[in-house]
This record gives sequence, C-alpha cells and structure tokens, in this order.
Amino acid sequence: ACLLGWGPVADFPAAAAGNKGRMAWATDTYRLYYSDGATWKISYDFGQVAAGAALITVADAIRSTSSLTPVKLKEVKLSRAGTYRIAFDLRFTNFAAYGQVYRNGVAVGTLQTPGGSAPAWLNYSEDISGWAIGDLCQLYAYNANAPGLTEVQNFRLYGLLAPGAEVITD
Repeated sequence: ACLLGWGPVADFPAAAAGNKGRMAWATDTYRLYYSDGATWKISYDFGQVAAGAALITVADAIRSTSSLTPVKLKEVKLSRAGTYRIAFDLRFTNFAAYGQVYRNGVAVGTLQTPGGSAPAWLNYSEDISGWAIGDLCQLYAYNANAPGLTEVQNFRLYGLLAPGAEVITD
C-alpha cells in the first residue's frame, strides 16, 4: 500500500477502485485510513489521549484575581481528543479562594477550595474526559470575600499520548 496523501478527512478523494489499497493520513483526526475501493476505513487511531503521568503542557506563571465571581486565569488549546489529567496550584490571602477547570467556558471540573487559614499553595488534580480537538481547557478562579486575593500557578495537563497543546494564557 502506498500513502495517497494527507490532510483533513473532508479533503480525501473519493475512495473509488483507483484508490483501492492506498492509505491516507487525516491531520484533523490523527487517524490513518485505507481505501477498500468503495470507502475510507480507519486503519489506526493515533489521536486519543488517556489520563496518565506524562507531562503534556504547562502554564506555570502565577496569575491572581480579587474578583468575587469566576475569572479565566489560564487557557490551553488542545490538539488531541480524550481524557486528560489536569492539575493546578491554588492559594489565597485573607479569605477563601476557589478554582475550577472549564471546557470552552463551561465548568467541568470539581470546584476546589483550600481549607485552613494559611496562604500555602495546595495542589489539585483530576481526570476529565470528553475533550475534543480544538477545545479550550481553562482554569477559572475567584475569591470568597473582599478584600482578598486568589492565586493560581502550575496549570498542567498530563496524559499517556503527549499531543502537544498551545498555551493561550500562562
């Protein structure tokens, strides 16, 4: 079999008899396809990420807010679908702080809040499934009362298939 080409699946030529046995790489789905002469069939799927310990991307800068409503402080654009282990550090001064992972502006993670009264960094991590190519993985945070300050850092994504990602806000 020879490689016919690569590109988005929508750009593949018709899988007519002339393409039988040929393969094509889909750059939008990370799948390798082959033609049986009538249709394109998936030969191998390289694209799904499973939660794991391999570091995929980092947005480690410290960001802060004194807002009493959720504010986006971190954002990463995903280049692969699947389940990611998402971790971040959270701390507060004066009053309680809250941090939560969002997908495309919608909360999907557990609302996290450090207990106690000391402003120490606490790490939170959870596996979140259902991510699609191009999704924005975001970290929102806010403060419980004014005056107070909520800080986040070390926003990191982990998985078993390191797809790479583009940091939007670090």
